[in-house]
Amino acid sequence: MSRHHGIVKEFFDTNFGEVTKLNQLSNARGIYEELLGKQRNLEHQLSVIRTEVPTKIEGAIRLAEATLSEGAKLVERKEDLVRRIHHALAESEPIDRDLNGMVLQVEEIERFVIYLQLVERVEGLSGDIQRCILCGSFTDACNTFSHLVAIENRLTIQDHSKCESLVKFITDTIFYWNKILIERLSEELDVILKKIGWPYILAPGASHIPKVVAGGNDRQNSKTTPGTNPSTDLAGDFERVFNNLLHIQLPDHLLKAEMQTEDRSAVPESYILLPIQLMLKPLRKRFRYHFSGNKPTNSIAKPEWYFTQILNWVGNHKDFLEVTVQPIIESNGFKVDSLAMFTKGLLRLVNRKLAEDIDQLLVNDDIFSHTVDEVLLFDRELRGSHHFSPFTFEKENPLNVFMSAECIQKWISIEKACALDRLDAMLSSPKAWEAQYGVESGGSEAVATEGKSDEMMVPECAESFITMLLTITDRYKCIPTAGFQFKFLELQMHLLDDFRIRLTQVLKNESSDSPLSDRHFAVLNATYYVSEVLKEWAENSFFVELKYKKDKEDADGAQGPNEVVPRSLLNFGERQNSQTDNLGYENSVFDAILRLYEHLHTDGVEQVARIVFSEFEIKAWSYASESWLTLPSKEDQLTLAVSRTACPMLLVLQERIGLLNRKLCPRMFTSCWHKVTDKVDSFLYEQVVMRSKFNVGGALQLQFDMTRNLFPLFGPYTRNPENSFRRMKEACILLNLQPGSAMLLSEVLRSLDCGPKSNASRDPNAQIVNPNAALNDIHISLLSPDDAANILRLRIDWPLNN
Repeated sequence: MSRHHGIVKEFFDTNFGEVTKLNQLSNARGIYEELLGKQRNLEHQLSVIRTEVPTKIEGAIRLAEATLSEGAKLVERKEDLVRRIHHALAESEPIDRDLNGMVLQVEEIERFVIYLQLVERVEGLSGDIQRCILCGSFTDACNTFSHLVAIENRLTIQDHSKCESLVKFITDTIFYWNKILIERLSEELDVILKKIGWPYILAPGASHIPKVVAGGNDRQNSKTTPGTNPSTDLAGDFERVFNNLLHIQLPDHLLKAEMQTEDRSAVPESYILLPIQLMLKPLRKRFRYHFSGNKPTNSIAKPEWYFTQILNWVGNHKDFLEVTVQPIIESNGFKVDSLAMFTKGLLRLVNRKLAEDIDQLLVNDDIFSHTVDEVLLFDRELRGSHHFSPFTFEKENPLNVFMSAECIQKWISIEKACALDRLDAMLSSPKAWEAQYGVESGGSEAVATEGKSDEMMVPECAESFITMLLTITDRYKCIPTAGFQFKFLELQMHLLDDFRIRLTQVLKNESSDSPLSDRHFAVLNATYYVSEVLKEWAENSFFVELKYKKDKEDADGAQGPNEVVPRSLLNFGERQNSQTDNLGYENSVFDAILRLYEHLHTDGVEQVARIVFSEFEIKAWSYASESWLTLPSKEDQLTLAVSRTACPMLLVLQERIGLLNRKLCPRMFTSCWHKVTDKVDSFLYEQVVMRSKFNVGGALQLQFDMTRNLFPLFGPYTRNPENSFRRMKEACILLNLQPGSAMLLSEVLRSLDCGPKSNASRDPNAQIVNPNAALNDIHISLLSPDDAANILRLRIDWPLNN
């Protein structure tokens, strides 16, 4: 009931609003008619449902029953069909077994047929090759041979055939004909090479082969291989034979198989083309003749003999290979460099010779060292003369012979012993501490920043030491193994540390004996020069790459307890960022040792500055005791002159700064005199200004001593020397203010002590002045308002101090 009441209430509220508003009841009839229409519509819908819906439901039921009946019939048909299929399978099973057996037999017969066809094809190709050879048609024989190789390549590489006997038959056939073809073609090639004067032993050969050679009476030149006719087209014959040899070159896998078949230990020369190998044969024969056995030229102490011979051979044959041979190779689709291949073949002779001599070399340090020097020189000349890339001879590099732990250890021990002996000789030389270029004059700050070697006053021992390190770097830079390069880097770090310790000892001895001696300054120049060189090396691409390799090795976990380079010297990875940023270099192999050198010359400069200041301080105490409040004013003097007590301290300062200028390199000198001026400025400010009282004459005399005598001492070294004595400069400005200006400034500074409230209470309309701004107006920027107020109180003749 309550639900209906709510619906009725909502209806009246919606259509009539408040009942008290009678003017809204006029639409009641329209509402009544609307509701009556809805009632009729609902009654009609109910009537339709009562008549039509039951009929539709009955039809749907009949349709569903028919569908079910039809589905049952389909199931019966399916079961009948399955039974028939099973019966048919049971009847055909014997036939299926018979057919499967027959199919397997057919497939096996097909494989036999293919097998026999391949055998027949190989035998046919083999017969064709034989007929071509007998007829003297080596070009056709080589082309047929390439088809034979293609069959083997398809079987082994593409199809991965398991027919071992068939593969072995084809491989043996290939090896057989390859050997015969190489024999015949090499004979023909030898004849052609002899006609053109190959090899070029004494002088560079011609770059081209003459196309036509007149028939000669030379019996040697008229020699031909069986089945061939003499030809006058020498260039054409060479190209034809060269092409034929390229066609019969075996692929890599067949070369390796041939080595195993013939029980040979030689490395397959697949990346040296067959005709190049044949062209190298006479050179190999000459090399073995001269540099093996008991020949006088086979001297283990003279490796430069065969190195020079190899360099001459490469140079003599370069033009012919690049002009004549290279186009033939490229026309056959090979993307290789004929000169590089030729050189690789010669380098193998060198490597074989070094490998034979290595045991004897390890016994004799002098011969070992000499051989290493010659190998490095040979490698440098070979690459430099013919512009080979660094990666051209990675496998053929003669240094590979020395890439064993025993050889590297021997090499490093010799390097270390020689380096220490040279270091002793450097430091004991009479000219060890003399500037190599004899420069003994400093310069302005602009000149000092140029950093030229002759302006750094480098002593001879430091220059020789850096040259020695550069030589070591050049020697091990070519080593192909990064791990062995780390060992040489470790040696350099130890030498740098040893040199630093020796410099430190010399510095201590000189500091105790004569702290400002020439040797003392030479040591400082040496430490600064070494640190500058190390900073340059830190950005060198070789050392950057070496650092990258070491970081990568550490990241891969390869660094074990027996680390190659001590972290105490190399300091890889773990560094203090603040120190790195201050020094201006980042994460290099020289970080740790560079910090030690920086620390050494920085402490040395500080010590020199302290010594100069101590001498100045002794002479300056009499100046600090001057009675500044009794000096006459400017009007009572004819001219101002430097104070008598200031002369000794100015004289010693002038002498010492001049000495530093002559003995220290410009950058160190600039750093040193800045430290000296800072100490002098602090001393004069604290001991002369702040502990004295001044009248107008005393303030004027102090300003004259500073601006006309002290500051100009440093004029040759900087454009604004007064900026190095900022405390004294500003103190002189304050002490020599006009009385009125001093009183106004003192009032502003006193307002800082009393506070802004006190200032406002005295004069409500007064504008508050910032003391720092007032000081800046008279060019006072370093001294604080409190210090400025204290200096103003030092003038006894100003009313503000009464």
